[in-house]
Amino acid sequence: MRSMNSRYGVERTMRRYRRRSTVSLIFFSFLFMGLCIGSGFVSAYVYQLPAVNERLFWRVEVARARVRDIVNPREADILPTVQPTDIALNLNSQVAVPTVQIAFEDVAPNETPTATPIPVTNTPAPTATPLPPEFTPTATLLAFPTPTETSQPEPTLSVNVSFEVPSSATLSGISHEYQRWNNCGPATLAMGLSYWGWQGTQRETADFLKPDQNDKNVRPDEMQSYLNSNVGWLGHSYRVGGNLELLKLLIANGYPVIAEKGYDVDADIGWMGHYVLVTGYDDVNQRMVTYDSYRGPNERVAYDKFDYDWQAFNRLFIVLYPPEDETKVMTLLGDYATLEGSYQRALDAAQKETLDTPDNVFAWHNLGTNYNYFRDYVAAASSFDQARNVGMPWRMLWYQFGVYRAYYETGRQREVYDLAQITLQDAGGGLEESYFWRASASLAQGDLDSAIADYEKALVHNPNFVEAESALQQLGVATGG
Repeated sequence: MRSMNSRYGVERTMRRYRRRSTVSLIFFSFLFMGLCIGSGFVSAYVYQLPAVNERLFWRVEVARARVRDIVNPREADILPTVQPTDIALNLNSQVAVPTVQIAFEDVAPNETPTATPIPVTNTPAPTATPLPPEFTPTATLLAFPTPTETSQPEPTLSVNVSFEVPSSATLSGISHEYQRWNNCGPATLAMGLSYWGWQGTQRETADFLKPDQNDKNVRPDEMQSYLNSNVGWLGHSYRVGGNLELLKLLIANGYPVIAEKGYDVDADIGWMGHYVLVTGYDDVNQRMVTYDSYRGPNERVAYDKFDYDWQAFNRLFIVLYPPEDETKVMTLLGDYATLEGSYQRALDAAQKETLDTPDNVFAWHNLGTNYNYFRDYVAAASSFDQARNVGMPWRMLWYQFGVYRAYYETGRQREVYDLAQITLQDAGGGLEESYFWRASASLAQGDLDSAIADYEKALVHNPNFVEAESALQQLGVATGG
């Protein structure tokens, strides 16, 4: 009997122990979960503190990009190739509603290029990228007129201009800034403004140029908009098709120049777009001098290397100057005194370079960009096809959007959609221009809901993106503007 009572007591003790153990396990599990959730909230709050966020944001974004590449790896480091085809246009199907002004796409006041087009040879693509099946909903095509260029004063030689270029020159009095994450545009603009006495930093320029930290690109027209809105006391001119001699002439006369160019960071990261401030040159050593927000001040780059990288962006540049110097600057610019004149020079250069180096992807892309300006969209689309088959860098559509425009205008809205889809997927979002063009392509194919959603995403990433806001308003969708 004592043995049975003892065994019963042991079993009862064990049951109590198990109950207490279960209660303790549940308690500590909830406690651990609470600590994790609490730590998460605290970490999220601390991460949003400006001082912390500025230091950690780029590390978080790099980690996200690496995870994205593992989960959804790119098939190649170039955009998909395309089967060259004769483009059959059905212009009668276009409906010019709504009408959207696209300030970020340059278009000439007249519609006919003055240069003689060269034939574009369509080489067969190594592989064709199959497109999803077409569907035939009721289409609504946007018509995209672009504001004409602001008139410039006629150049005159009565001003004090020196066309004598010494063998070297370097500008001083510039405050260098190392860029924050994806912030070369705001940082370079701030450095250029510092030469003329502006006291701000890239924080002020970035607040306007890229309200979303994860925005991958700042366009030249956004820089011009910032200058017009916030630095009205300083003049500026945006041009394309530049050359080293023109840069040297401007620098020798005391004007620093913002240039956008390609940049290979390293083997892992690959090709990207990058702004620099050109501040000097040295003919003896064949070097351009730049203030580089990534590499540092007084960075010296070989002439041929600088020009090769600059070619990737149609050799675009922005020169800053006091308003009273405008006539002098226009005189120095000469054939580049008007935007249309610079596009003419850029078109001539791209035509020659595609003939001289037919495997040069940037020459073909520039040819398409320049044909777009003169509204020859068929020639532009064919040029962009050639660039894709040579091998366009996969980040190209982060920075330049002429492919979208040419394909859209020639009835290839499905390809616009597919390229925007690929670009957004590879970038992880943060590209309001690709959202805009994917929306426009969806609208053209009758998918109104998707179009509205993408126009709204474009505005989320950049509330200053007036083209997306205008499209929504004309579709009857209320916006915050």
